[in-house]
Amino acid sequence: MKHRTSGRVLAAVAALASLALASGCAAGTPSGGDGAEGDATATLTIAALFQPANWDPAAVGDLLSSGLDFGLVYDTLVRMSPEGEITPGLATEWSYDDTNTVLTLELREGQMFTDGTPEDAAAVVANLEHYQESTGPYAINFASISEIEAVDDTTVTVTFTEPNPSFVDNLSMTFIAAPSVLTGAAATAPVGAGPYVYDEATSIPGDTLAFTANPDFYEDANFAAVTHRVIGDPTAAFNALQSGQVDAALLLAPPIAQQAQDAGFVRASFAPSTAGLAIFDRAGVTTPALGDVRVRQAINYALDSEAIVSAYMGGTETGTLTRQIFSSASDAFDPALDDMFPYDVDRASELMAEAGYADGFEIHMLGNSPWGDGITQQIAKDLGAIGISVVLDQVDPAQVPVLSLSGQYPVALTSFGLGPAWDTMIQQVGPDAAFNPLGYQDERAEELKTAYQFATSEDDRAEAGRALNDHIVEQAWFATFAAGKPSFLANGDTVTLPTDSKSAPYIPAWTPAS
Repeated sequence: MKHRTSGRVLAAVAALASLALASGCAAGTPSGGDGAEGDATATLTIAALFQPANWDPAAVGDLLSSGLDFGLVYDTLVRMSPEGEITPGLATEWSYDDTNTVLTLELREGQMFTDGTPEDAAAVVANLEHYQESTGPYAINFASISEIEAVDDTTVTVTFTEPNPSFVDNLSMTFIAAPSVLTGAAATAPVGAGPYVYDEATSIPGDTLAFTANPDFYEDANFAAVTHRVIGDPTAAFNALQSGQVDAALLLAPPIAQQAQDAGFVRASFAPSTAGLAIFDRAGVTTPALGDVRVRQAINYALDSEAIVSAYMGGTETGTLTRQIFSSASDAFDPALDDMFPYDVDRASELMAEAGYADGFEIHMLGNSPWGDGITQQIAKDLGAIGISVVLDQVDPAQVPVLSLSGQYPVALTSFGLGPAWDTMIQQVGPDAAFNPLGYQDERAEELKTAYQFATSEDDRAEAGRALNDHIVEQAWFATFAAGKPSFLANGDTVTLPTDSKSAPYIPAWTPAS
């Protein structure tokens, strides 16, 4: 049995900790011109329950807790629009060679960090090498790079040992810091070249983070200042929104988000994530019954997904029933797979009997859940109907992300962000994948993953992706029951923001309400 805490596991831990969203990408484009004039007078105050654990982007994988503020102070090479399209950031053009192993990035001229040093090709190389050499969760995105070179002040080439189909997408969440702080100083004080500057003098970590518009940024600021109030309790955040203390609040608890929407606040959903059971012990290492695909399929049939989503995840208005782990925006998505395993206790019981487990068996599972412990109790009840006795272990909530992926539990309630198909594949498929703590190996899945990676056309790549998706669903690696979107709730009289985004929130793209 393998028990690992690798960089990949840490990345997945970050996703579990915050329901993050491996697609947490810098998104959108501020409505500005060629340079900030500093004439914006409106201010923006947001409430969010997270703040950066530190300011070193390569060390932090939890982009729901850090990305809001990173997107203010740091630039990125590209951005992801609310529609999911890659758009220019620091890089204005990018292209691969015919082998898809050499990427060329053309940068804007004359950009400066707030410490007065240039944000040029050398700085980009230093940052990409910093990500590559770090022990942080995003080092995996740089593992296949053999060389990063500054050809001149505005041109960078990245050479790979093999194609990396999602690397450009991932650059939208690769934040560029001043090289002067990459040695460790970035952990406590950010130095970037982004749309805003961190105001350390007036900020109170754990309570209030303050930012002022960067007059040297290449796009106009929509707000003269942004204040992030750290409010961990969702009810308190909603109260702050109602009282006008904040203009927008990140409300992850579906009932409170719905309450805010009912009160007339604008709901802005973003960056979808999935929820469901990850069946880690697919080889039956610790729980032999789970090594039989019929038992794993029975678990899928036994879960009343619609009831779970309605009771604990805000209903089907905020959670879409699904059986697959790939984003609906990805080329691996297949709508037909969402019709697999309809709720059917009789069929589940038949499969249990066929597999030789008519009398059931016992499994342990963590009882804690970000949606409340009622959801795990409902799962235990549903599985109990087909003879699977679920023992719910209650632990310190802070330990849930680590324990979920420690290999100690054969199944776990999981949530992870829906990003590019290749990101999902490297997270899920292969003995070293982050969401594979028991090191399960599947030859067919590996073949299809390789076919996707080395496909020479978009059609061939999509075909391989859909085939892999079909294989994972048919083999019941997961009992996925919903894809949902977390939400900001905003005062429509003071701020305008995208209401349905495929990317993570990018605050500089928000505008004062007209």
